[in-house]
Amino acid sequence: MPDGFPQAPMGLSMSIVLQVIIVLFAVVFLARAINLIAMIRWYQRPRPPGTTVRVAGRRVYYTLKGEGKPTVIVEAGLGTASPEWWMVQDELARATSVLTYDRAGYGWSGPPFGPRTSDAVARELQHLLEELEIGGPLVLVGHSLGGLFVNRFCRMFPDLVAGVVLIDPMSPDENRFRRELVPHLYRKSRIDKSRALKIQAWLNGFGIPRLMRRIIQKSESFGRYRVLPKETIDVLWHHMLLPHTPRTTSDEYSQACNHRADLDLKSPETFPPVPLRIVSHSSEKMVEQIARSGGLSLDDAGKVENLWQELIRAHCNLAPGSMLVIADRSGHSIHLEQQDLVVQTVLEVIQEVRQSRSDVP
Repeated sequence: MPDGFPQAPMGLSMSIVLQVIIVLFAVVFLARAINLIAMIRWYQRPRPPGTTVRVAGRRVYYTLKGEGKPTVIVEAGLGTASPEWWMVQDELARATSVLTYDRAGYGWSGPPFGPRTSDAVARELQHLLEELEIGGPLVLVGHSLGGLFVNRFCRMFPDLVAGVVLIDPMSPDENRFRRELVPHLYRKSRIDKSRALKIQAWLNGFGIPRLMRRIIQKSESFGRYRVLPKETIDVLWHHMLLPHTPRTTSDEYSQACNHRADLDLKSPETFPPVPLRIVSHSSEKMVEQIARSGGLSLDDAGKVENLWQELIRAHCNLAPGSMLVIADRSGHSIHLEQQDLVVQTVLEVIQEVRQSRSDVP
Protein backbone atom coordinates (compact mmCIF):
# COMPACT_ATOMS: atom_id res chain seq x y z
CA MET A 1 0.00 0.00 0.00
CA PRO A 2 1.40 3.46 -0.85
CA ASP A 3 2.70 5.54 1.99
CA GLY A 4 -0.08 8.13 1.50
CA PHE A 5 -2.77 5.64 2.56
CA PRO A 6 -2.39 4.62 6.17
CA GLN A 7 -3.52 1.05 6.96
CA ALA A 8 -6.14 0.55 9.69
CA PRO A 9 -4.96 -1.48 12.67
CA MET A 10 -6.08 -5.15 12.54
CA GLY A 11 -7.65 -4.88 16.00
CA LEU A 12 -9.88 -2.00 14.87
CA SER A 13 -11.11 -3.93 11.81
CA MET A 14 -12.01 -6.96 13.90
CA SER A 15 -13.81 -4.73 16.37
CA ILE A 16 -16.00 -3.27 13.62
CA VAL A 17 -16.81 -6.73 12.26
CA LEU A 18 -17.73 -7.92 15.74
CA GLN A 19 -20.00 -4.91 16.28
CA VAL A 20 -21.76 -5.56 12.98
CA ILE A 21 -22.32 -9.21 13.91
CA ILE A 22 -23.71 -8.22 17.31
CA VAL A 23 -26.10 -5.72 15.71
CA LEU A 24 -27.30 -8.31 13.19
CA PHE A 25 -27.95 -10.86 15.93
CA ALA A 26 -29.78 -8.22 17.96
CA VAL A 27 -32.00 -7.34 15.00
CA VAL A 28 -32.81 -10.99 14.31
CA PHE A 29 -33.67 -11.83 17.89
CA LEU A 30 -35.67 -8.60 18.27
CA ALA A 31 -37.69 -9.58 15.20
CA ARG A 32 -38.20 -13.04 16.73
CA ALA A 33 -39.38 -11.56 20.03
CA ILE A 34 -41.74 -9.10 18.34
CA ASN A 35 -43.19 -11.87 16.18
CA LEU A 36 -43.73 -14.20 19.13
CA ILE A 37 -45.46 -11.50 21.18
CA ALA A 38 -47.69 -10.52 18.25
CA MET A 39 -48.53 -14.15 17.50
CA ILE A 40 -49.37 -14.95 21.13
CA ARG A 41 -51.74 -11.98 21.29
CA TRP A 42 -53.40 -12.99 18.01
CA TYR A 43 -53.63 -16.67 18.95
CA GLN A 44 -55.24 -15.93 22.31
CA ARG A 45 -58.12 -13.96 20.75
CA PRO A 46 -60.00 -16.11 18.21
CA ARG A 47 -62.34 -14.03 16.07
CA PRO A 48 -65.80 -14.64 14.63
CA PRO A 49 -67.44 -16.10 12.66
CA GLY A 50 -66.13 -19.20 14.40
CA THR A 51 -65.65 -20.14 18.02
CA THR A 52 -63.63 -22.65 20.03
CA VAL A 53 -64.39 -25.82 21.92
CA ARG A 54 -62.22 -28.13 24.05
CA VAL A 55 -61.89 -31.59 22.51
CA ALA A 56 -59.72 -34.23 24.21
CA GLY A 57 -57.78 -31.53 26.04
CA ARG A 58 -57.10 -29.41 22.95
CA ARG A 59 -58.71 -26.19 21.73
CA VAL A 60 -60.40 -26.54 18.33
CA TYR A 61 -61.58 -23.56 16.29
CA TYR A 62 -64.66 -24.24 14.16
CA THR A 63 -67.43 -22.46 12.28
CA LEU A 64 -70.88 -24.03 11.99
CA LYS A 65 -73.49 -22.40 9.77
CA GLY A 66 -76.82 -23.27 8.18
CA GLU A 67 -79.48 -25.83 9.03
CA GLY A 68 -80.58 -29.21 7.77
CA LYS A 69 -79.18 -32.54 6.68
CA PRO A 70 -76.85 -33.83 5.41
CA THR A 71 -74.14 -31.88 7.19
CA VAL A 72 -71.24 -30.81 4.99
CA ILE A 73 -67.79 -31.20 6.59
CA VAL A 74 -64.85 -29.41 4.95
CA GLU A 75 -61.31 -30.77 5.30
CA ALA A 76 -58.82 -28.14 4.14
CA GLY A 77 -55.56 -28.81 2.29
CA LEU A 78 -51.94 -28.97 3.41
CA GLY A 79 -50.83 -26.00 5.49
CA THR A 80 -54.10 -24.12 5.16
CA ALA A 81 -56.68 -22.93 7.67
CA SER A 82 -60.46 -22.97 7.49
CA PRO A 83 -60.95 -19.27 6.53
CA GLU A 84 -60.01 -20.27 2.96
CA TRP A 85 -63.44 -21.93 2.89
CA TRP A 86 -65.64 -19.35 4.56
CA MET A 87 -66.99 -17.94 1.29
CA VAL A 88 -67.85 -21.44 0.04
CA GLN A 89 -69.36 -22.21 3.44
CA ASP A 90 -71.61 -19.16 3.28
CA GLU A 91 -72.96 -20.28 -0.09
CA LEU A 92 -73.56 -23.88 0.97
CA ALA A 93 -75.14 -22.80 4.29
CA ARG A 94 -78.13 -21.53 2.30
CA ALA A 95 -78.97 -25.16 1.56
CA THR A 96 -77.81 -27.15 4.61
CA SER A 97 -75.57 -27.11 7.70
CA VAL A 98 -71.85 -26.73 7.03
CA LEU A 99 -68.86 -27.20 9.34
CA THR A 100 -65.37 -25.84 8.73
CA TYR A 101 -62.59 -26.20 11.30
CA ASP A 102 -58.85 -25.79 11.84
CA ARG A 103 -56.94 -29.02 12.29
CA ALA A 104 -54.56 -29.30 15.24
CA GLY A 105 -51.57 -27.03 14.71
CA TYR A 106 -53.37 -24.64 12.36
CA GLY A 107 -55.08 -21.29 12.88
CA TRP A 108 -56.65 -20.87 16.30
CA SER A 109 -56.67 -24.59 17.12
CA GLY A 110 -54.23 -25.99 19.65
CA PRO A 111 -51.02 -27.84 18.79
CA PRO A 112 -51.05 -31.55 17.91
CA PHE A 113 -50.21 -34.17 20.53
CA GLY A 114 -48.57 -36.71 18.22
CA PRO A 115 -47.65 -37.58 14.63
CA ARG A 116 -50.05 -36.17 12.04
CA THR A 117 -51.16 -39.45 10.54
CA SER A 118 -54.39 -39.84 8.59
CA ASP A 119 -55.73 -42.01 11.43
CA ALA A 120 -55.02 -39.28 13.97
CA VAL A 121 -56.71 -36.59 11.88
CA ALA A 122 -59.76 -38.77 11.20
CA ARG A 123 -60.19 -39.58 14.89
CA GLU A 124 -59.78 -35.93 15.89
CA LEU A 125 -62.52 -34.97 13.45
CA GLN A 126 -64.77 -37.69 14.84
CA HIS A 127 -64.17 -36.44 18.40
CA LEU A 128 -65.07 -32.91 17.28
CA LEU A 129 -68.30 -34.14 15.69
CA GLU A 130 -69.20 -35.99 18.89
CA GLU A 131 -68.50 -32.91 21.00
CA LEU A 132 -70.71 -30.78 18.73
CA GLU A 133 -73.35 -33.55 18.62
CA ILE A 134 -73.17 -33.77 14.84
CA GLY A 135 -74.13 -37.20 13.53
CA GLY A 136 -74.69 -38.56 10.08
CA PRO A 137 -75.48 -38.34 7.31
CA LEU A 138 -72.37 -36.37 6.33
CA VAL A 139 -71.07 -35.06 3.02
CA LEU A 140 -67.28 -34.88 3.25
CA VAL A 141 -65.42 -32.28 1.16
CA GLY A 142 -61.64 -32.66 1.03
CA HIS A 143 -59.11 -30.54 -0.83
CA SER A 144 -55.59 -31.75 -1.65
CA LEU A 145 -54.20 -33.43 1.50
CA GLY A 146 -57.67 -32.98 2.98
CA GLY A 147 -58.83 -35.45 0.33
CA LEU A 148 -56.47 -38.07 1.74
CA PHE A 149 -57.82 -37.43 5.24
CA VAL A 150 -61.40 -37.73 3.95
CA ASN A 151 -60.44 -41.03 2.30
CA ARG A 152 -59.33 -42.36 5.68
CA PHE A 153 -62.32 -40.95 7.60
CA CYS A 154 -64.72 -42.63 5.17
CA ARG A 155 -63.08 -46.02 5.77
CA MET A 156 -62.98 -45.63 9.55
CA PHE A 157 -66.53 -44.28 9.96
CA PRO A 158 -68.45 -45.42 6.84
CA ASP A 159 -71.85 -45.42 8.56
CA LEU A 160 -71.67 -41.64 8.98
CA VAL A 161 -70.83 -40.86 5.35
CA ALA A 162 -73.52 -40.20 2.76
CA GLY A 163 -71.53 -38.39 0.05
CA VAL A 164 -68.01 -37.26 -0.83
CA VAL A 165 -66.44 -34.48 -2.92
CA LEU A 166 -62.66 -34.72 -3.44
CA ILE A 167 -61.01 -31.62 -4.88
CA ASP A 168 -57.59 -32.23 -6.43
CA PRO A 169 -57.09 -34.96 -3.79
CA MET A 170 -53.64 -36.10 -2.74
CA SER A 171 -53.02 -39.73 -3.63
CA PRO A 172 -52.01 -42.30 -1.01
CA ASP A 173 -49.32 -43.28 -3.55
CA GLU A 174 -47.81 -39.79 -3.83
CA ASN A 175 -44.35 -41.36 -3.93
CA ARG A 176 -44.93 -42.34 -7.54
CA PHE A 177 -43.67 -38.86 -8.42
CA ARG A 178 -40.31 -39.68 -6.85
CA ARG A 179 -40.19 -43.18 -8.34
CA GLU A 180 -41.25 -42.37 -11.89
CA LEU A 181 -39.86 -38.89 -12.60
CA VAL A 182 -36.17 -38.53 -13.40
CA PRO A 183 -34.32 -36.84 -10.48
CA HIS A 184 -33.81 -33.38 -12.02
CA LEU A 185 -37.45 -33.24 -13.17
CA TYR A 186 -38.72 -34.33 -9.77
CA ARG A 187 -36.58 -31.69 -8.06
CA LYS A 188 -37.54 -28.83 -10.38
CA SER A 189 -41.23 -29.73 -10.41
CA ARG A 190 -41.39 -28.74 -6.72
CA ILE A 191 -43.66 -31.69 -6.01
CA ASP A 192 -41.49 -32.47 -3.00
CA LYS A 193 -42.28 -29.78 -0.41
CA SER A 194 -40.00 -31.06 2.37
CA ARG A 195 -37.13 -28.61 1.86
CA ALA A 196 -39.40 -25.58 1.39
CA LEU A 197 -41.28 -26.40 4.59
CA LYS A 198 -38.06 -26.67 6.60
CA ILE A 199 -36.93 -23.27 5.33
CA GLN A 200 -40.33 -21.76 6.12
CA ALA A 201 -40.22 -23.18 9.65
CA TRP A 202 -36.83 -21.55 10.23
CA LEU A 203 -37.96 -18.20 8.82
CA ASN A 204 -41.19 -18.23 10.85
CA GLY A 205 -39.26 -19.01 14.00
CA PHE A 206 -37.35 -15.73 13.65
CA GLY A 207 -40.34 -13.68 12.46
CA ILE A 208 -38.69 -12.88 9.14
CA PRO A 209 -41.85 -13.21 6.99
CA ARG A 210 -43.45 -10.43 9.04
CA LEU A 211 -40.70 -8.09 7.78
CA MET A 212 -41.41 -9.18 4.20
CA ARG A 213 -45.18 -8.73 4.25
CA ARG A 214 -45.44 -6.53 1.15
CA ILE A 215 -43.23 -8.82 -0.91
CA ILE A 216 -45.00 -12.02 0.17
CA GLN A 217 -48.51 -10.66 -0.32
CA LYS A 218 -47.62 -9.60 -3.86
CA SER A 219 -46.34 -13.07 -4.72
CA GLU A 220 -48.20 -15.48 -6.98
CA SER A 221 -48.72 -18.03 -4.22
CA PHE A 222 -50.39 -15.49 -1.90
CA GLY A 223 -52.27 -13.90 -4.79
CA ARG A 224 -54.86 -16.69 -4.71
CA TYR A 225 -56.32 -15.05 -1.58
CA ARG A 226 -57.20 -11.80 -3.34
CA VAL A 227 -60.71 -13.09 -4.05
CA LEU A 228 -61.37 -13.19 -0.30
CA PRO A 229 -62.51 -10.31 1.93
CA LYS A 230 -59.75 -8.23 3.51
CA GLU A 231 -60.61 -9.44 7.02
CA THR A 232 -60.28 -13.07 5.93
CA ILE A 233 -56.95 -12.41 4.23
CA ASP A 234 -55.70 -10.87 7.48
CA VAL A 235 -56.62 -14.03 9.41
CA LEU A 236 -54.85 -16.24 6.86
CA TRP A 237 -51.78 -13.99 6.97
CA HIS A 238 -51.46 -14.34 10.73
CA HIS A 239 -52.00 -18.08 10.44
CA MET A 240 -49.04 -18.27 8.05
CA LEU A 241 -46.81 -16.43 10.56
CA LEU A 242 -47.38 -18.89 13.42
CA PRO A 243 -44.06 -20.59 14.25
CA HIS A 244 -45.70 -24.02 14.57
CA THR A 245 -47.68 -23.88 11.30
CA PRO A 246 -44.83 -25.04 9.00
CA ARG A 247 -43.77 -27.67 11.53
CA THR A 248 -47.29 -29.11 11.57
CA THR A 249 -47.43 -28.90 7.78
CA SER A 250 -44.11 -30.71 7.46
CA ASP A 251 -45.25 -33.51 9.76
CA GLU A 252 -48.55 -33.93 7.90
CA TYR A 253 -46.71 -34.03 4.59
CA SER A 254 -44.09 -36.57 5.67
CA GLN A 255 -46.76 -38.84 7.17
CA ALA A 256 -48.92 -38.56 4.04
CA CYS A 257 -46.02 -39.60 1.79
CA ASN A 258 -45.82 -42.98 3.56
CA HIS A 259 -47.84 -45.32 1.37
CA ARG A 260 -50.87 -46.75 3.15
CA ALA A 261 -52.23 -50.05 1.87
CA ASP A 262 -55.52 -49.44 3.67
CA LEU A 263 -56.04 -46.30 1.57
CA ASP A 264 -55.13 -47.96 -1.73
CA LEU A 265 -57.30 -46.62 -4.55
CA LYS A 266 -57.13 -50.01 -6.29
CA SER A 267 -58.62 -51.74 -3.24
CA PRO A 268 -61.62 -49.59 -2.27
CA GLU A 269 -63.58 -52.37 -0.53
CA THR A 270 -63.76 -50.44 2.75
CA PHE A 271 -64.84 -47.16 1.13
CA PRO A 272 -68.62 -46.59 1.45
CA PRO A 273 -70.65 -46.86 -1.81
CA VAL A 274 -71.87 -43.25 -1.75
CA PRO A 275 -72.22 -40.44 -4.32
CA LEU A 276 -68.68 -39.35 -5.18
CA ARG A 277 -67.36 -36.42 -7.23
CA ILE A 278 -63.70 -35.90 -8.11
CA VAL A 279 -62.90 -32.31 -9.08
CA SER A 280 -59.64 -31.86 -10.98
CA HIS A 281 -57.67 -28.78 -12.01
CA SER A 282 -57.11 -27.65 -15.60
CA SER A 283 -54.19 -29.55 -17.15
CA GLU A 284 -53.39 -26.66 -19.49
CA LYS A 285 -53.18 -24.15 -16.65
CA MET A 286 -51.22 -26.51 -14.41
CA VAL A 287 -48.61 -27.26 -17.08
CA GLU A 288 -48.00 -23.51 -17.44
CA GLN A 289 -47.67 -23.10 -13.66
CA ILE A 290 -45.27 -26.04 -13.25
CA ALA A 291 -43.12 -24.83 -16.15
CA ARG A 292 -43.00 -21.26 -14.83
CA SER A 293 -42.28 -22.10 -11.18
CA GLY A 294 -39.67 -24.75 -11.91
CA GLY A 295 -38.04 -23.29 -14.99
CA LEU A 296 -39.07 -26.36 -17.00
CA SER A 297 -40.00 -26.84 -20.63
CA LEU A 298 -43.67 -27.37 -21.40
CA ASP A 299 -42.88 -30.97 -22.41
CA ASP A 300 -41.24 -31.74 -19.05
CA ALA A 301 -44.02 -29.96 -17.16
CA GLY A 302 -46.48 -32.07 -19.15
CA LYS A 303 -44.84 -35.27 -17.88
CA VAL A 304 -45.40 -34.14 -14.30
CA GLU A 305 -48.99 -33.16 -15.01
CA ASN A 306 -49.81 -36.44 -16.80
CA LEU A 307 -48.78 -38.41 -13.73
CA TRP A 308 -50.65 -36.00 -11.45
CA GLN A 309 -53.84 -36.45 -13.49
CA GLU A 310 -53.44 -40.22 -13.35
CA LEU A 311 -53.21 -40.10 -9.56
CA ILE A 312 -56.22 -37.80 -9.23
CA ARG A 313 -58.45 -39.75 -11.61
CA ALA A 314 -57.67 -43.03 -9.86
CA HIS A 315 -59.94 -41.79 -7.06
CA CYS A 316 -62.91 -42.49 -9.35
CA ASN A 317 -62.37 -46.19 -8.49
CA LEU A 318 -63.41 -45.58 -4.89
CA ALA A 319 -67.17 -45.77 -5.42
CA PRO A 320 -69.52 -46.98 -8.15
CA GLY A 321 -71.07 -44.23 -10.25
CA SER A 322 -68.41 -41.68 -9.33
CA MET A 323 -68.04 -38.65 -11.58
CA LEU A 324 -65.02 -36.62 -12.68
CA VAL A 325 -65.46 -32.83 -12.88
CA ILE A 326 -62.85 -30.64 -14.61
CA ALA A 327 -62.27 -27.11 -13.31
CA ASP A 328 -61.26 -25.72 -16.69
CA ARG A 329 -60.06 -22.34 -15.38
CA SER A 330 -58.26 -23.43 -12.22
CA GLY A 331 -54.93 -24.47 -10.88
CA HIS A 332 -54.73 -26.37 -7.61
CA SER A 333 -56.75 -23.87 -5.52
CA ILE A 334 -60.05 -24.69 -7.22
CA HIS A 335 -62.17 -23.56 -4.25
CA LEU A 336 -60.70 -20.06 -4.68
CA GLU A 337 -60.38 -19.90 -8.46
CA GLN A 338 -63.74 -21.49 -9.34
CA GLN A 339 -65.77 -21.22 -6.18
CA ASP A 340 -69.04 -21.48 -8.10
CA LEU A 341 -68.08 -24.86 -9.54
CA VAL A 342 -67.19 -26.25 -6.11
CA VAL A 343 -70.47 -25.00 -4.63
CA GLN A 344 -72.47 -26.44 -7.52
CA THR A 345 -70.74 -29.82 -7.26
CA VAL A 346 -71.34 -30.11 -3.51
CA LEU A 347 -74.98 -29.07 -3.93
CA GLU A 348 -75.44 -31.81 -6.54
CA VAL A 349 -74.15 -34.40 -4.06
CA ILE A 350 -76.43 -32.99 -1.33
CA GLN A 351 -79.42 -33.28 -3.64
CA GLU A 352 -78.49 -36.84 -4.59
CA VAL A 353 -78.22 -37.79 -0.92
CA ARG A 354 -81.60 -36.27 -0.13
CA GLN A 355 -83.25 -38.12 -3.00
CA SER A 356 -81.74 -41.48 -2.13
CA ARG A 357 -82.15 -41.54 1.66
CA SER A 358 -85.40 -41.76 3.54
CA ASP A 359 -83.80 -40.43 6.75
CA VAL A 360 -82.94 -37.08 5.13
CA PRO A 361 -85.83 -34.60 4.72
